[in-house]
Amino acid sequence: MLPPPEAGCSSRVPAYLNEGGSSGERAPEDPPPVQNGALVQRGRPFTTDPQARWPWNPREVVVQAPGRGKAAARRPKVRRARPFGPAKRSERPLSVEIERVADAPNARMPEKATEGSACFDLYAAEDAELMPGQVTLVRTGLKMRAPPGTFLEIRPRSGLSSRGVVMVNAPGTVDRDYPLEVKVPLSVLFGGPRTLRAGERVAQLRVVQESPGAFRWGRVESSTDRKGGFGSTGV
Repeated sequence: MLPPPEAGCSSRVPAYLNEGGSSGERAPEDPPPVQNGALVQRGRPFTTDPQARWPWNPREVVVQAPGRGKAAARRPKVRRARPFGPAKRSERPLSVEIERVADAPNARMPEKATEGSACFDLYAAEDAELMPGQVTLVRTGLKMRAPPGTFLEIRPRSGLSSRGVVMVNAPGTVDRDYPLEVKVPLSVLFGGPRTLRAGERVAQLRVVQESPGAFRWGRVESSTDRKGGFGSTGV
């Protein structure tokens, strides 16, 4: 049996809800589903009026359970559904696998200098001598594996650049399938040689989310009047 109708609702049961109904009466465009014998409608209690509109509300589901008496029908159970939109991103930090190289016992785990730091500091695993006009690969003594859907990005430190020490391939990329030790290519722009000691910060590391993309052949039409290459917008 159907639960008693709400006040103000028609008590007539339309033919499309009766067994064997053949009156030709047309059901609403999207009739309510049935769950365990209960008629379910979103947004308000169920009505048997065939002229009623079904105001589907994605944030609210109203269920009238059969066989529980008039009190249950008068007080429909309300369940909250998850609202539309993208799922909230988990605040759980991404985990990067780190392995210390066998011949680098002094290698340090990347660390943040402060709570508000955007990147993790990378440390030199051994002393390194930097010469002007030459590139030195400074060892970190670490192998790294980023989690799926991410990669690692290495950036220069402002403290070194202010002393003329630059990272020549900034920013550097560590692919997820790169299996070897991470090294930082540094050089000196001016002045004499520089010596970096083991345990000194040499670069910054951050975890970056991948953005899936694809390339295809086509025709690239100019949308502006810009001409020329480098310096086309002025010096």
